[in-house]
Amino acid sequence: MAIIELALKLRRPGQLVIAGVEGHNLELVVADGLAAKQAGADALLVFPPFDRRAYRRLATNSASVRFFFEALDRRVGLPMVIFQYPPSTGCAYSVEALRTIVDLPNVVAIKMATAGDFDAYVEVWDALKNEVSILVGVDSPPLLDMLNYGAHGALIGISAVATPEWSRLLELVARGDAKDAEALFDRVCRPLMRSLFEDQRPVRLTSEAAAMKEALFQLGEIASSAVRAPAIVPDEAVRHEIRESLQNAGLHSKIPA
Repeated sequence: MAIIELALKLRRPGQLVIAGVEGHNLELVVADGLAAKQAGADALLVFPPFDRRAYRRLATNSASVRFFFEALDRRVGLPMVIFQYPPSTGCAYSVEALRTIVDLPNVVAIKMATAGDFDAYVEVWDALKNEVSILVGVDSPPLLDMLNYGAHGALIGISAVATPEWSRLLELVARGDAKDAEALFDRVCRPLMRSLFEDQRPVRLTSEAAAMKEALFQLGEIASSAVRAPAIVPDEAVRHEIRESLQNAGLHSKIPA
């Protein structure tokens, strides 16, 4: 709640504060949603409540999905962005399940975090694009293909670094400027995706969040790149890779090499 209140003080005119809520217990998620509402959040990003082994199959059960989100819609009453996971997680909503909730008054968007699965994105876009906002949630190279295919926007963690460049990418795609969009994507976006998110095919021990913090630290936007255990900070090789990607993107580290 304190973080939401601080974000409200810092936001610029026209910006929304969207609070993430996550949990497997409906009553606790409702309580968190009400707390976020009390703190002043404009909307919720709702993580899948079925993300545990015994529940994952329920993500394709329309009745279970409808029951959960209908309760949030009725009892919390804040606009909701539905967080769609990649099919590889075993916890992705089926199109049929999503179709049962897009008519709820407070379901306003779906974050399609497909981890680069283009077919999974296309399936939802084609089925629901006229019923709810579809936001690309991919931090890897297929992002541009998805935007070009069709999207109402993007909700991507990597855009916390070089935010104006990601915003410009959306503008170029929206006006059909494919040549400049591809050039910007190659120059700025691809290097950042590779160094910060490993194109969403991770092999190193450093998490995406730790890499993002290191980048923001190097840019002088945060005071420390420390992470909580068991997460680990990037080693020297990863720090160097991040520094190079920032330089390639036209950004300059404020931390000496």
